[in-house]
Parts: sequence; structure tokens; C-alpha cells
Amino acid sequence: MPAVFYYYSLSSTDADFAVKSAVATSLAMIVFTAMSGGLGHLRKGNYVPGALRWLVPGSVAGAAAGSHFALIVHGESIKAAYAVFLFIIAIQMAFGKDSRRDCEEAGADNGVRIQAIPLLLVGLVSGVLSGFVGGGGGVIIVPALYFLTRSSITKCVGESTLLIIFTSVAGTTRFILTTPPGIEAPLMVGYVNVAICAAMVPAAILGARLGVSISSRVNPNVLRRAFSGVCVFIGLEMINAFALIQNYLR
Repeated sequence: MPAVFYYYSLSSTDADFAVKSAVATSLAMIVFTAMSGGLGHLRKGNYVPGALRWLVPGSVAGAAAGSHFALIVHGESIKAAYAVFLFIIAIQMAFGKDSRRDCEEAGADNGVRIQAIPLLLVGLVSGVLSGFVGGGGGVIIVPALYFLTRSSITKCVGESTLLIIFTSVAGTTRFILTTPPGIEAPLMVGYVNVAICAAMVPAAILGARLGVSISSRVNPNVLRRAFSGVCVFIGLEMINAFALIQNYLR
């Protein structure tokens, strides 16, 4: 989402439209990357049996609501919300404990518990977040699934990836069906920039597979802190903090 917004910022594109198109295009890209990752998890059995049927209804409804809300609020509000979202992730990554092994062991010793209403609510909240900022539902889904079902973290990640397919389709559809006011671009379908999406999706799919390979070889603490730094940098850029500092120093 920040990458697409930055692309728009290089031209005289209306800022409000740029943010909303960045969210929409990001969601459209996630459809393909989530399908690529989700099918891989499905083949390996990395999912929580019986959970998806309760997560999907809430997630789809939430994504539709979140994308609708994104369309009616000003782009600056979306940027601010996205920055806050990135800062929360950064804090979690930098100071949170790496409990992957503990989660795996706990998940292996306990049976899966399916709780319909809590899973519906988890899907709803993650869907609203995804539809509003163009991604990020997995940050809610993975820990919630672990605590609700006591499944291994690997299965929770796989389930989250599968769910994001439905979430991103619902959010993207809402943006596609809305025509941007006063914007005429041949490569736009609603708010989705087809050209950017087509250019970035192949690289994103390749990058996702490369990331899986790299993550298994790099110290997880180093990886988490590096990602935390990236989140802080992008978050500050989204709220124009660097520009404000530069103007102050002048």
C-alpha cells in the first residue's frame, strides 16, 4: 500500500484518490499472493479444521464494511490509521517474545476447539482492518486463532492465509464497483490500478516464496527487529514526519 501511494506521489495525482487507490490495488494484489501461499499451506495441511467456515462470513462482511468506510473518509485519515497500525506491529515485533516453539508444543498437546461466535467476531474485526488499510488482517487472525483453538502457530498462519483470500476478494470487489469521481484513467477498474497490480503481482509472489526461504535461515530475533525498523520508517513517512522535520531544521 505505501509503495503504490508513493508511486502516485511522484505525479500530481489527487492525494485522497491516491490513498484509496493504493488501498484498493494492495487488496487486489493480496488476492493473488494469498492464493499462492494459501494453496501451499493447504497442500501441507497447515490449517485449522472447521475454523474457516466460521471465519469467512465475518471476514467477508468486515472487509466490505472496511472498504466502504475507506471510500467515505478522507485519505489522510486512512494514512494516519495505517501509520498507527504499523507502529503497533513495530512494537509487537521489537519487544514481543518469540513464542513460536512454545506455541508449537502447546498446539501439539491440545485438541482443536472450534468456537463459532468468537471466530465470527475475529473474522469481522480482521476483515474491517483489511478493507480499511489494504491488508494486515493476519496480525489479528494468527494470535486469536492460537488462543481460541490452541492449534500450532504454523496451522494458524496457514488458516490466516487461506482466510485472507476471501477477505481481499470482498474488499477488492467493493473498490472495483465504485467509480472514482472526476478520475478518468484507462488502466483503472474502479479504484484498482490494473497496470500497477499486473506489474507487481509476479514479483510479490516470487518475493513471498523467497521470504519463506530466507526466514528459515535468518535468526528470528534479527528478522523481527529489522521488520520493526521498516514498519517505523514507513509509518513515519506516511504521516509526513520526515518532511516536517526537514522543514523544522530549515
